[in-house]
Amino acid sequence: MNWSPSRRGMLSLCGGVVGVVPLWSVYERYKPPTRYSTPPPGSWPVHGYDPAGTWHNPYATAPRTGVRLRWRVRDRALEPLSPVLVGEGTVYGIGVDIVGVDIVTGEPTLTHRSSDVSRGALVPSAVYRNESLILSSGAAIRALTLPDDPGSGTVRWNHTVNGTDTDGLVPPVTDGRDVVIDTGDELAVVEPTEGVVRWRRSGSGSRPSLAHGTVYTVDGEQLRGFDVETGDQTTAVQPSGLLPDSVVAIPDGFIVRDGGTTACLRADGSVCWRQSSTGHLPYASAPAVTDEAVYAVVPEADGRSIGAYSLSDGRERWRSALVPTGLSAFQAPAVANEAVYFPTADGGVGAVDAASGETLWQTAAPFDDRPISAIIAAGEGVYCSDGRSIYALGVG
Repeated sequence: MNWSPSRRGMLSLCGGVVGVVPLWSVYERYKPPTRYSTPPPGSWPVHGYDPAGTWHNPYATAPRTGVRLRWRVRDRALEPLSPVLVGEGTVYGIGVDIVGVDIVTGEPTLTHRSSDVSRGALVPSAVYRNESLILSSGAAIRALTLPDDPGSGTVRWNHTVNGTDTDGLVPPVTDGRDVVIDTGDELAVVEPTEGVVRWRRSGSGSRPSLAHGTVYTVDGEQLRGFDVETGDQTTAVQPSGLLPDSVVAIPDGFIVRDGGTTACLRADGSVCWRQSSTGHLPYASAPAVTDEAVYAVVPEADGRSIGAYSLSDGRERWRSALVPTGLSAFQAPAVANEAVYFPTADGGVGAVDAASGETLWQTAAPFDDRPISAIIAAGEGVYCSDGRSIYALGVG
């Protein structure tokens, strides 16, 4: 493993060598972070939950019974609509402003004002004690070190990248050590401590799936894979009869979406199974994937539903009676505690049983007749944004 510490890290290391700080404790503080495939319990650090983008949090004990509003934090600069993130005891809303609030009380912990629309990912740091937000804003990428006490955070580094489209910003993806950015024009892997770009390739404008040491992406025609360390292309397949607009890597292949079609591909790109619907989704909708099933928004002649399919053979298990919203690009239902959570067509949020599709609960309050982001589930609660407020819901 190659690692080049920053100047600050090296100076601290040298201090440890001469006896100012014990060498082992210095190593523990400055060693590179460990890559993960599943984020730490209690968190939802990236768009899609984990590096692969499964939208499945196996640790969360989100509510299966009726819910109430635990807190609401207003900030009108959270547009455009994006799911929130959860780090170490903090919920983050990211738009033009970046807002952090205590996960229990809803008290503000971070207010970072900006003039650019951003998407973010939470990463641990190899040098600084606090976790950081990596923020992508089309033509720039920056690292924001989060404060111990309520404050605005500190911009650690700021770099320009090739990309200008902020309307369909692709969120950054991280495995705790590397950060993957796709600006549409450029796909890049960035070392988060100093912002060094390890490699660059042409972008696709899709949410990358980071798994098995590989960055997978789709561009509407091809599914490509690149070694996360070197950038060498390892996969290039064009699935028969599919124009995939989203991808989730699984142990033996991929789950892709093509409008209203959900399909499972083998590692060589051949189709294991596919499920097509009578309607069409005019955007790139993502699937949620567990060890047993795939969940996705399904277009129908008279509306939409959530559809559940067996991961092994694609057999349809159920379609929900509870009607979801369409969900924005790169968003999917969230799966946790044997339930599926999503914004509903009546302007609220709801949950259905993951095994049967039976409605568990739904609520329209307290939302202000505004579209709701995809739901995320962390700890004992579920969280969402309407672009002007962050909401925490939990068991009454």
